This record gives sequence, structure tokens and C-alpha cells, in this order.
Amino acid sequence: MKSSTCYVPALCLMIMSTVFAVLVSAAPTPPPAGSVTDRTYTAHGQVHTYKVTVPYCFDPSKSWPLISANQMQSEFLTDYCKVALQVPYITLPNCYNDMEDILDIAKDINIDPYRVYQTGFSQGGHISLQSAWQYPHNFAAVVPSSPDLRLPNQWFYFNNIQQLRNVPVRIVQGDMDDYIDGTLQVYETMLAASCPVEMMTFHAGHSYMLFTALPEFNRYIRTFFDANVLDPFPKTVYHCIEFCQAASYSRAFWVNGKLAKSYHGGLFGVNPVFQVTADSANNLITIDSADPMISGFDFYLDSHLVDITKPVNVVKGGQSIFLGAIPPDGKVPVTLYTTYVEPPSGSSKGGSYPAQYVCNSEEKVLWQKLDSIRCAVFGVCNQPPIATEASNKGRNNGLALSVFPNPFNPRTRIAVSPPYDGQAAGCEKVLFEIYNLHGKLVQKLLTAGGSADERTGITWDASGLPSGVYVIRALAGNATVSRTVTFLQ
Repeated sequence: MKSSTCYVPALCLMIMSTVFAVLVSAAPTPPPAGSVTDRTYTAHGQVHTYKVTVPYCFDPSKSWPLISANQMQSEFLTDYCKVALQVPYITLPNCYNDMEDILDIAKDINIDPYRVYQTGFSQGGHISLQSAWQYPHNFAAVVPSSPDLRLPNQWFYFNNIQQLRNVPVRIVQGDMDDYIDGTLQVYETMLAASCPVEMMTFHAGHSYMLFTALPEFNRYIRTFFDANVLDPFPKTVYHCIEFCQAASYSRAFWVNGKLAKSYHGGLFGVNPVFQVTADSANNLITIDSADPMISGFDFYLDSHLVDITKPVNVVKGGQSIFLGAIPPDGKVPVTLYTTYVEPPSGSSKGGSYPAQYVCNSEEKVLWQKLDSIRCAVFGVCNQPPIATEASNKGRNNGLALSVFPNPFNPRTRIAVSPPYDGQAAGCEKVLFEIYNLHGKLVQKLLTAGGSADERTGITWDASGLPSGVYVIRALAGNATVSRTVTFLQ
């Protein structure tokens, strides 16, 4: 089934839901809360196995964000799973077949299509960056840890990372890591290209410590994921087409670039790049730039980009190359040229050839597939603007802190409510810090594991402290809240 826009959204939704209902006809059977489970499925004739961690606070009626972690080494995988159980995300801690694994778990857990993230350490961090430039529409954000890209032997990657202008990236690395100079070059290159990138360092060498301690994971990784939600229809799309012999990665969001030939630059050479912008006010698609190897495009247009009831104008270099109605499926193909003129090079004499239009056949990207599964299996059938608004609401880090009784003598119950709508209460333990009015820390209390009540609250016994007003500061994940209480003897 071809993707994209229907003129009758309800009919489109019904068709997609029917198709996916056939594919995922069994009732969802999610793993239990607080579990680490091995799952197996068959795709493309091959059997795949992966792990999934389901946090202690899991509620199957809610929609959940997901973290895909690449190539997490066996020496710290068990400890990472223990951390993942305390974080309000579904986690695939050793993901090797990202999209297939994610689609498999989405049949049993309601996965938020707009909150899928990727991370990894060392080679896994490298793969996280690579996945982002290959499939920029798959991830709301990525956090590569010690990603190990460096000059001069990996110079070809530095062309690719400059196109990561649609994917928020936070690079994290130990300040004593032997590879940090190369990572700083990556960061500076991306910054100069106006990529949404930031870098954080911590005091260590080539270390995986961020994945084995909850406070560090929250500070360096989770805070970035909490802060980002996928924009499925960016107005300007930037992309490099890597591994072009098979044109495996020709699509980015709503734009699919076509190549004049099967290009052998691939993973080890400069890849063709393009930049395309949608102007909804003028119903205009502008090809801002396209390398000579790119012979055409498929545009998957939607009402979030243009008015689909009116003709669309596609322009390159100030010249209109297409002006016409948008088909019911939203797919608008355009041709830039029919003859490819290849310049002479060290491996070719050059010449003129009939242009090919080589690209992948990805009609639906990951968020669309997840959205269709979620509608068919879980009955959540929101349009993207409503869905992304709900996802953003789900990221609200506001905690509510309750104290009862207040005033008290000498014991009172202090507790926090869920940090946000998409999370059941108490996924993480909560730290309560108690200060006197002079700002001195007088006591720390950490909630226990177990039930939601035990994870979100605790009884404070102030015996031994003088009467007076105190300030309680609650810390849950990356969210904080404070309030005053009165101890009367």
C-alpha cells in the first residue's frame, strides 16, 4: 500500500488500520512490568532475537517512548538493563535490527511514533550517528556516547554529519578518552554546518559509565530525549544519500532522492546531498540544492506541508519543473534531467548516458508504520499535529509535591505525583532533600522500590530536629519541585 495523504483522512485511516489489523491480528501480549525479556520473530525469512526492558512503572494503557541502544557490550549489558528498568521508556538494550525490532515490540506495546530515540557506546555510538544520517526520519533525537569518528581515516563521514540538520544530537564522551580529539572535530564540524548539536563531557576515559548508573544516565542521556519530539514534516529537509550502489538510504522524511546511476561512493566516498524546502503559503516546493548525481525526486506531500487541494509548484534554480495537481496518495514525482553527463575522473573517461532514477522503495517511514500499528492494535488514531502535541505534553517535567499533614509533629508523608501524563506513577525512585531556612541540607531521603506508593513517597520523621520551617526538594529523573513545610512540637 502506498503511503501519505488521503483527501478523506477517515477513509485513509480506516484502510491503514484494516491492513495492519491483518498483519497484527493477535491481541497484544506485552511483557510484564519490571522485566527483561528475550523476544524472537521472523522477518524476510530470517529469525531475529532481541532484548526488551519494560520499566517497573509500565502501564499497558499508556503510550510509551522507546530507546534503541546499539551494540551494548556484554560486560555492562546486565547493569544497563537494571538502569533501564528504572527509566520511563521501553528500551531495546542490544538492538541490531532497529526498525524490525521496533516494529515487532510495537505489536504488543503502545509505542509513541514520535518519541523513538537511539543511543550507543563506542562502536554503538558510531552506529547511532550513522543511523541518524541514513534514516533521519526514524529518531526524535540521538545520543552517541564516545562515537569514535576521527580524521583522517574516516574523512568521508564528515560530509555526512554536516547534513544532520533535522536530527537533534547530543554527543557525550569522557574527557580523558583517547578518541576525544576526533569527537571534538565531529562536534565542531556539525556546529559549523548549523546542525542541532551539543556536546557534554564527563570525567573518565573511554567509559560506559553513563549506561550503568541511573543518575548519570538521566543527566547525560535521558534529559536530551525528554526534551525532543519528532517533527514528522520538517519544512526544510537536508540529506546525504549514503551507500548509493543500492540507494539504500535515499529517503529523508517526505523527500526521496533519485540517482542517475548506481553510485559506488557509498560508505567510503563523498555522497550526494540535497536540500528541499516546502512553502505552504505559496504552495511551493523549492529544490534549494541537489548534487549532479541526483536525477529526480519523489515528494510525499501532506497538508502539513502544502494545500493538497490546490496545484503545487516545484521549482529549481528559479525555474518551474512541475506545476500540477497533487495525486490522492500525495506522491509527486519530478524529473531533473533525462541524460546524465558524467565528468572525467580517475576511474572513468566520462560521457553521456541515459539517466536512471535509482532510489529505495520505502513508501512508509518508521513513524508512519508505528502510527498505523498503534491505530489498528490500540485504537490510538490521532493525526500528527494532535499526536505530537500529546507527545510534547507527555514530556512536561512538572512534578507535584504533596505533604500531609502540614504542619506536622513529628512525622509527615511526602510524595510526588507522576512527572507527566504518559507515565504511570513511580517509574524511578525519588530523592527528597530537606533544607533549613539557612539553606543547610539537614537530611536526605530516598524512596524504596516496590509498589508505586513506595517509589513515589516516604514518611519523614523529624524527631531530633528543631521546630521551624523547612524546604523539601524532590528530584525524580531530571525533574525537580520544592515546597515549604512546618514542623511544630
